[in-house]
Amino acid sequence: VVADRVVPHDNGWYTPDTFLHLGVYNGAIPDGRHYRRDWPGSASLFRIARDAASSVTWPKTPPQIFTVTLASGDQVIASANKKQWLVTTFNALAVDMESAAVAQIATLNNVPWLAIRAVSDQADASININVSRLITYDETPPSKTQTARQMIAALITDPDQLKAIYQLRQGIRLAAKHAALVTIATVRNLQQKAPAL
Repeated sequence: VVADRVVPHDNGWYTPDTFLHLGVYNGAIPDGRHYRRDWPGSASLFRIARDAASSVTWPKTPPQIFTVTLASGDQVIASANKKQWLVTTFNALAVDMESAAVAQIATLNNVPWLAIRAVSDQADASININVSRLITYDETPPSKTQTARQMIAALITDPDQLKAIYQLRQGIRLAAKHAALVTIATVRNLQQKAPAL
């Protein structure tokens, strides 16, 4: 995904009936009423990345390249309903947890920015990992032995978790490789076109 804009999807107001998406408070107009619902990326960087993505020589089957809106927020999305809400509400094709923060800081500092992301999972119930059994809220960090025991206990009681974790790991690795190839091609294109920017 080469994002032309990023939407902070989880900034808003929860009421008893609905969620009102407000976006991010605009500190440049400090009256409490002005918000930004999205962060458009740099048009010139976007064009360079889009062209670079289409010119990559892929070692295996090439992934699909999309130039779309990216939803971003502090939530892991593993729900078909939430995924559909993101598509319907924002026309977002992908979701992550970092890009909105980067886009906001870059925009506030007048730094051109670009988000290149690769999809590692479907953001729905196919991510069948019982995360609550794998994490701890202890104040002191557990030892490696304690962590290993906790993981083994969770996997013994639910062996399907091992397959789900493995599949997620494989998806993350493949996504990282794809994002790296597009990023490298984009940087090379930027180096060639730097004087024109």
